[in-house]
Order: sequence, then structure tokens, then C-alpha cells
Amino acid sequence: RVLVGNYGGVTGPVTAALPLVILHGRVDGAATLASLPPGHNGFIWVLDGALTAGGATLTYGERGLGLLPPGGDRLRLEGAAEFFVGLGPPRRVPHYKYVGYGGGFVSRSVAG
Repeated sequence: RVLVGNYGGVTGPVTAALPLVILHGRVDGAATLASLPPGHNGFIWVLDGALTAGGATLTYGERGLGLLPPGGDRLRLEGAAEFFVGLGPPRRVPHYKYVGYGGGFVSRSVAG
């Protein structure tokens, strides 16, 4: 199911300011997500169950998040799990983190 962006000829109901792709799915056995944007990086997050993605075993809980570097255009999934996949173009701009009284924030400049 496409939540954000375009994938496989389907457009999700949410529009983003950046060319993001967010998918929600379930695999029971084996499947391949093909035609992924090769210049995007992202993540796969296991919501329930366990699966193998790109050679890494991911399970719901502490080991449920896998990072997807740019360069690939397909992702092989094996197992039985519900998952999110989030993909977006790399943002090559500096960010600064400030943590002070009342919490923290992230900014693109030191001036805030």
C-alpha cells in the first residue's frame, strides 16, 4: 500500500514537499520490492513479525529497523512480517542540534 509518493503506478493519498516514498506492506514468504528510486536512502521498519531484508534479519522490537543506503533499485524480503519502507533523496545540507532548557531543536544554521 502506497502511503506517500508514487510506487508501481500507484499514488498515495498524502503529498509531501519532497519526493518521498512511504510504503506499508505485509510479506508471508518471499517478495521483492522492485523499481525503487536508486538515488534515495531510507529505512525498513518491522511492525510485526520477522523478516530478512538485504541480508539482515529484522524482528519486531529492538532489532526492527534497517537502514537502506542509496544505490539499490530493489529489495528482497523473506519471512512473515508487516512493515513500513520509507525512501527519500539524501539531504546534503548541514544541520545543527541544540539541546537546552525546555528541550531541543534542529536547525539549518547556528543562528536558529
